Amino acid sequence: METSRRNFLGAAIGVLGGGVVAGCSDRLPRFLVPYAVPPDDLMPGLTRFFRSSCRECSAGCGIVARVRDARAVGLEGSRERPFGHGGLCAAGQAGIEALYAQGRLAAPRASGQEVSWEAAQKVFADGIRGALDSKKQIVVLTRPESGRLRALFGSWLGALGQQPSQVVTFDAMERPWLLEGQRRALGSEGTPVYEIAASKLLLSIGDDLVEEGSPVEHARALAELRAAEGRFVYVGPRLSLTAAAADEWISVEPGTEGTLVLGLIRAVLDQLGARGAAPPDLVGALRTRLAGYDTASVVARTKIAATTFAALAKSLAETRPSLVVGPGRAVAGSDAVLLAEAVCVLNAVLGNVGSTLRLYPRPAALPSMTLAELARRATAGEIGALVVHHADPLGYGAVFSELGAALAHVPFVAAFTNELDATAKKANLVLADHHWLESWSDIVVRPGVTAIQQPVMSPVLGTHAAADELLTVARALEKAGDLPEVTFGEAFRKEYNDKEIERGGRLAEIAPESATLAATALAVIPPPSALRGPEGGLPLVVAPSLRSLDGRPPRSALLQEIPDALTGYSWTGWLDLHPTTAGTYGVQSGDM
Repeated sequence: METSRRNFLGAAIGVLGGGVVAGCSDRLPRFLVPYAVPPDDLMPGLTRFFRSSCRECSAGCGIVARVRDARAVGLEGSRERPFGHGGLCAAGQAGIEALYAQGRLAAPRASGQEVSWEAAQKVFADGIRGALDSKKQIVVLTRPESGRLRALFGSWLGALGQQPSQVVTFDAMERPWLLEGQRRALGSEGTPVYEIAASKLLLSIGDDLVEEGSPVEHARALAELRAAEGRFVYVGPRLSLTAAAADEWISVEPGTEGTLVLGLIRAVLDQLGARGAAPPDLVGALRTRLAGYDTASVVARTKIAATTFAALAKSLAETRPSLVVGPGRAVAGSDAVLLAEAVCVLNAVLGNVGSTLRLYPRPAALPSMTLAELARRATAGEIGALVVHHADPLGYGAVFSELGAALAHVPFVAAFTNELDATAKKANLVLADHHWLESWSDIVVRPGVTAIQQPVMSPVLGTHAAADELLTVARALEKAGDLPEVTFGEAFRKEYNDKEIERGGRLAEIAPESATLAATALAVIPPPSALRGPEGGLPLVVAPSLRSLDGRPPRSALLQEIPDALTGYSWTGWLDLHPTTAGTYGVQSGDM
């Protein structure tokens, strides 16, 4: 029989299909396109793009997720965000790894065993009911959340008859000394915004701009500063990546950074005289308070050359506009608040406040509780249930050992998380939450800038959104009150229009607030001899890196694989020693 084209193709497809079925009979079928009936607007293999916000750190950078066949396959920066301009750091680009991580939780766990969501919801409701019946408090411990999800925590507690203030925010990268120093120096609690690119001279006091905070924004601003022929000086005890990027690195004796800044204030006041920006009635008072911080004393304590100190003071006095930032984490010792206060005073004396340092009204803070108060109440037996939301203080080791002991006194602990971290292991119930690429939320990045986090794909695993589980348990206990009657995503979606979601955020014009140097600034300062590093032994300088922002070992294999730009190390931490010091102790590069 003559074989027609149709018969040949049919036979070939049948043979090939049989071979595939036979070869794969012992495995589950896998499909490139996970749809039996794909949506009308989906074409297999066609790439789509969604704007959202990165949650790998508190910077909240805008991202564009590249999605193919309903699965995110890559992340890049969004040019729609007013800062960053399309950039995204390594941690942000590696954020997609956790979405498909092998160790990611796919189902809830109760008493160490996987259970169904129906069973988990019953355990959750029983735990909350037990706390209410025993007249004990319910507390929420969360990672930094500044948008509608944070507001929901307070509303949820209020609906249960609890105080909305029973919310604890744990942020390992928080820098509280900056706000306290600013309050002392300027009498303001406004949110500082640095105009790095607008300055002609940038002085960083141990602030590793390209390694913490908002590294993408800072790197872009430093590039613009350089393009405008500005100068960048870094002061700190170690050669960090930021120090290496500076025009000049001034290495000081660890712990004496405060001495240097106070000495700079006095030197600048002497050079500017009546031309300075400080109120005339305060100039004399500041000089009196800084009488002990003459050039000789400063140079002796900081171990820098007198010519280096004099040149820096002269540059600050003559260059306009300038900007001083810090202190960063690497120099934030026991005198961190005083150092932050001195930095603010130096900015005020130089006329930078309102120019390159702008203070914006801080959004009204929702009532909250401190971590220390949580530990105290838990130890006293006042807390009946603790709900943990992506916070892992116990993962930072012995520094939070007291909190770990306190949690043993809490009858019921439920943890929303993507992985079984150290804190989740202490929980009675672990609830597998969506990844941030699968859920709705928003972040107030700074006054006037609200970043929208939208799901760019449907959930990979059988996870549930934490916000929806809170609403579910409130309804099960018949205490929903004024909480949304729909899902959190549906309620959230009504708060923003399509254009804002497409852009990835909401922008609003916020006028900066004015601030002047406080009369009590630097009223209490120790003599230069008191501002020093530890007596005897070696000072330990702990600093962040792009691979491990908060100090914990990187969970991302992609990040661990990236060699450190200065040392070349990957997959490990390291200790920096001066060659002379290393020779004294008989150690060499590569020693363990």
